[in-house]
Amino acid sequence: DAEDAEDASARGATSSRGKRTATKPPRCALYKHADATCALALEAWAIAQGIRPPLLDALHRSWLEREHLRFARRLVRLQQRCAVPGAKLDHSGPPDANATELAEQLTRILGTGAASTKETEASDSGAAAGQADDSEASRLLKVLALLHTES
Repeated sequence: DAEDAEDASARGATSSRGKRTATKPPRCALYKHADATCALALEAWAIAQGIRPPLLDALHRSWLEREHLRFARRLVRLQQRCAVPGAKLDHSGPPDANATELAEQLTRILGTGAASTKETEASDSGAAAGQADDSEASRLLKVLALLHTES
């Protein structure tokens, strides 16, 4: 299904609803090294194009969502470490200008400390359960939108 949607976009095909699909799905920052997209970005793109999206089971979807949040927090922490004068990195290079800008935008969404999930849950413990769920869902949607903006 995912390959069909991407093939259709590459050919500029017309969907079953008659809508022209001339654009390609956005690339995902997680897969920048491979110039690829993820199933979540492909799904959102396919829905927007009016074509059948790939089918994701609940476990795969939740894993992908956690991976996106994990990637976002890791990028924010890397950018924060590199901002310290004289900082040395053991296993990674410093983020490029695009990654630094992305990390700054993610910091505004995730908070300055890029808290781990447990820290985020602890800070939300005083809020009503529904508000915490809405806040986390809203945060996830914003993170996904930022990570899926590359074309």
